[in-house]
Amino acid sequence: MEVIHAQATSNGGTYTNEQRSNLRKLIEHRKMVLSQVKLISSESQSETEPSTFPVQPSRPAPKLSSVSKHSLKRRAPPVPSSSSEETSAAYSEPLTCTDCSSAMTSESQKEIVIPPNFITELLEKLRINSGISYTTSFVVAETIINHIKTKIPSIANPMDTLLSEITNEKECGVHSNESLILTHDGQCIEKAFLALTEHKDDAQQRSWALHMDEPEILDQLKELLTLLVDANQKVSKAVLQQNDFEYLQSTVIYFQMEHRASIRLQLLQLFGCLCGIDKEVITQLLCSVLPGELARTMQDMPQDLQLQLYSSLVLTMIFSTAEPLPHWLYDQLDKKFVIYLISCIENAPDGEDGDQLIDSFVGLLLAFNQHFSDLKKNLVMNVLATCKTTKNVSEKVMLLINREEDPVVLFDYPRNCSNSVLKFLLDVFASKDTSGLFFTSDMMVLLEILLRQITDLNPGNQLRTQYLSLLRLVFTNTDYFEHKHLFSEIELCLKRIEKEDEAESAHDCQVVRKIFTQFHTHFS
Repeated sequence: MEVIHAQATSNGGTYTNEQRSNLRKLIEHRKMVLSQVKLISSESQSETEPSTFPVQPSRPAPKLSSVSKHSLKRRAPPVPSSSSEETSAAYSEPLTCTDCSSAMTSESQKEIVIPPNFITELLEKLRINSGISYTTSFVVAETIINHIKTKIPSIANPMDTLLSEITNEKECGVHSNESLILTHDGQCIEKAFLALTEHKDDAQQRSWALHMDEPEILDQLKELLTLLVDANQKVSKAVLQQNDFEYLQSTVIYFQMEHRASIRLQLLQLFGCLCGIDKEVITQLLCSVLPGELARTMQDMPQDLQLQLYSSLVLTMIFSTAEPLPHWLYDQLDKKFVIYLISCIENAPDGEDGDQLIDSFVGLLLAFNQHFSDLKKNLVMNVLATCKTTKNVSEKVMLLINREEDPVVLFDYPRNCSNSVLKFLLDVFASKDTSGLFFTSDMMVLLEILLRQITDLNPGNQLRTQYLSLLRLVFTNTDYFEHKHLFSEIELCLKRIEKEDEAESAHDCQVVRKIFTQFHTHFS
């Protein structure tokens, strides 16, 4: 308004039609702003107190032709007494924008209320409308809110609240299973499992495979796999846990009925994904017909490398936690199955395919061996005792122990076996029947590894105790004292441990004393 007045003054006090129109609009806008300010101030006063307006000055407004710079800066009363006197009203100075906006901003911040479950709904909207994963939706939401907070400081406080809620949702979000199932992802996952159940029921009603439905089934399986990978794992878990894992059991039955290789491969990928969602899935699968079905499939279709590798991986996942096996499962996972695994490892073809087969089957062998606590009933050791040589098995195990890798550790779930590779070696060297499977060169490498680990590990570390126990078994069941590789270094290391007086070293000292007592003729 001041600018329009100044322009009119420089033009001889004459207002153009456009200037008059703009003045009218600005006057109306000022009235609206002032009425809002009045409403805000009236809330702090008594409701019975009548609203009053300042009295308009009695002196006449100056003529337009004699306007001075000083008169333009004069503060006008808050509200004009008559809206019809346009020229007089035009000279009145409006409430400054800074004062008005600060008042409104302060009040608006007080009134901002973040609805319950706002962040949960926001993350789901991002998932639905952009196709990103649940994990990525957190990154996107945090990026957007941080940008708004930086660029619009006036709403920084509510943005901080939202960021805090995002962190809480990510780290410790708690929702009932019912609410999780009702989410968009929950409904989509359930719908996909229902479609899979329909295919299973349809297959039960006919004894032949309807190849026309193969593309449809594959598409549905791929869609379900994508949903499970991208969705919140809590949502997937809630859907799976319904009715004692009814959808999981139905999928196992469908795998048993379905003989088309392409669909079986896709189902195996699905089982692998499900194992990573919930440890209870592994327990359910371990007690189902799936392990036996996979063992039978591997032995019946040795030429299908993909099916061999996927079946082996899923079996390794199922055995990875070393939970006790149902006794009836040993009727299918018997000596014949172990012989098949070892035979495939030792006769693997050269090249990449052979390397993949060895890696996969050795991992499965280690996972299966975890389940045997009684050496006499250990199927893996009983089969190895009948083998003249297991070059590929021993070389792979030596590589794993040297790299401190355990191929059975596939998830962060609690396990009944701390290290499958170390347990395998402890079982092998617990008997003279199996300790001879390692060549002398392998033995020397193993001794170097044992010395390094025993020297480097701290007292109280369970692994150091296991390495000491393995060293004692090597002394007992091999021809070590014929070559005495690294004997002086090993003796110094053992004497150092014997002198440790920490409480954490008690068990290790006990093992060392047993070694010195048992082999007193060799140790001074």
